[in-house]
Amino acid sequence: MMNGATDSGSDVFSLVYWGTGVIAGMDVNKSALNKIYDGEYSVDVNYTQTQLENAAKTGKFGFHRVEDKIRVLSDIDSLVAVTLEKGDIFRRKYIRKRLEFALEVCIEISLGRSLRESKLIVWVTR
Repeated sequence: MMNGATDSGSDVFSLVYWGTGVIAGMDVNKSALNKIYDGEYSVDVNYTQTQLENAAKTGKFGFHRVEDKIRVLSDIDSLVAVTLEKGDIFRRKYIRKRLEFALEVCIEISLGRSLRESKLIVWVTR
């Protein structure tokens, strides 16, 4: 988390809880990009454009001001190094989520477990 809360009594983790909840609640094909912050803390958004760009490029989760709203700058992205095996497309969270789900399906099938039909339909329609 690149931002901090400016409220007295808040700590370094105050905004992490909101960010974690948002990311955990996102559908596999959705992103938190530009989601409006509706939490209880005041967010420090005093960053230059260069600092915001660098944070986004290095996979940091953070907030920025757009007019009178505080919004998510970029969705968290833990893959910041591109290799021949994992190209630029793997930097996108939804690609990794889909691959993780596909792996989960393969494991379930290999273990002989039946998959709920709804789970497969949701994945295929996304």
